[in-house]
Amino acid sequence: MAASARIAANIVHVPAQSSIFRFGVADKPTLKFRHDLTIRPGQNWAFVGPAKTLLMEALTAKHRIAPPPPSGGVFPFLMDFNPPKDPHDVVRLASFAYRKQAVAGGGFYDYSARYGAVREEDRVTLRESILSDIEHASGSDLQTASYNEALERLAENVQLKDKLDLPLVALSNGQTRRASILRQLLLRPHLLLLDEPLTGLDKTHRPLLLSLLHAHHARQNPLIILGLRMHDPIPEWVSHVALASEEQGVEVGVAKEMRDRLVLQNSTVNHLRSIDERKKLESNTGTTVNQRIADVEPDSEPATLVDIKGLNITYGDRKVLQNINWTIREGERWHLSGPNGSGKTTLLSTLTGEHPQSYIQSSLTLFSSPRRSLATAQIASRIGITSPEIFNAFPRRGGSGGMTVRDVLGSGYEGTYSFRPRTAEQDAEIDRLLAYFSAALPQLTSSASSSSELASAVTSAYAATPFASLPVPHQSLTLFLRALVGAKPLIILDEPLSGMDDHMVRLARQYLWGELTKQQAVVWVSHWDGEMPWRPEQVKKIQLGNATP
Repeated sequence: MAASARIAANIVHVPAQSSIFRFGVADKPTLKFRHDLTIRPGQNWAFVGPAKTLLMEALTAKHRIAPPPPSGGVFPFLMDFNPPKDPHDVVRLASFAYRKQAVAGGGFYDYSARYGAVREEDRVTLRESILSDIEHASGSDLQTASYNEALERLAENVQLKDKLDLPLVALSNGQTRRASILRQLLLRPHLLLLDEPLTGLDKTHRPLLLSLLHAHHARQNPLIILGLRMHDPIPEWVSHVALASEEQGVEVGVAKEMRDRLVLQNSTVNHLRSIDERKKLESNTGTTVNQRIADVEPDSEPATLVDIKGLNITYGDRKVLQNINWTIREGERWHLSGPNGSGKTTLLSTLTGEHPQSYIQSSLTLFSSPRRSLATAQIASRIGITSPEIFNAFPRRGGSGGMTVRDVLGSGYEGTYSFRPRTAEQDAEIDRLLAYFSAALPQLTSSASSSSELASAVTSAYAATPFASLPVPHQSLTLFLRALVGAKPLIILDEPLSGMDDHMVRLARQYLWGELTKQQAVVWVSHWDGEMPWRPEQVKKIQLGNATP
């Protein structure tokens, strides 16, 4: 949209008392508008809260708004064009709580390919991938030179210019997410809704990206609405906020007032979390928190689970990891940090045995055995893991060949990605785990006579649900739970809360605080301070250096 064509009409308008209905649920509104949602030219908006994604999806016609908005629809400004623009063509929603990897038939794809020799189909560069997407969307009118120049300019703004000619498969999670946002900008919609664009970005690149988005929004090229998590700082340039939750509906206000409210709400929630976690822990174990910590840090020397000395990983002349030393013992809590591209995912892949170069490391010991003497399947059965790669790779086949939630959780015992028979004991553990999280599962209208019967009905229905049919937050929660089954000695949680709603996050933190055994060790990977449920003095840190060139 040309910057000279300034907009006069409202960008978005949904009247107060309107309701959002999920498709297929005609009689029960999921979200109600307590106020008019009116976005005017010159305003800068962010959507926040556990139902922000639902709100964004409803605006882009993925759910039904009733009664229908008045003449002009949800996006009145599109009626000012001659002829009027179709929202389907010029309004885009992009979610960055996760990255989808298209796989024919919904099957598993081997994300560990990025660690080995690059296959021919994986040689597509970042530049080729983005320009191909634009050409597909724009048709034969694409001016490649013009788009290539714009791509290089945008890539330089977010420190990706030197990555444009690398194979797409070689990029880190954070680099890929930044590239995805560049792709959305180059598609040149009139209005772009970005859900969780900061997820997976390090402290250096978050302000760079926000500055770029602000500049584009100010030029109306395109107009941008941000979707932020509750703990994400609201950028100073945001003027208005819509706070969306299924309990309170959609509330709107100026950013200054909403910032103060969210700061107070988050501090209150964190205080209540600590109280809830303490009460939950003491009621379950009959011990105080300090007594539990003493269990996690026993007087006797805990067993060593991972011992790395002088680890080096290189791709040709490119050094990804240099001289890494790391020992993980039973009961320890580790925070693995570092900027995007610093090698965190590569380091984790040596722990899981998925990296081909893990076989040649002479000083890599896993569970008291040299890596080279262990089959990868043996390692997978002793490590529980969730990560962006697993979220993207996990099979989502529909129909009779697809896995249910129970099947997905059952696959976690052996660390596989397909159905495996379960024992009665494993099914019982899955039931207990789902019962713990029952308040965060889709609720039922039931004639159950007690809360325990209702919780049992909820967990049974959820366990039988096809995994592929779940909304993103519940897929994220299910794969998080998959990492917990079997009480494995080592749990790796790479961006574990990404995509979850606030209720799920609270229960996940509570579980990790109070329900792990004293022998289990945890490696946590995140760019956000304060996400971990443990106190700072309980957490050991390993930080990787600068991003690899």
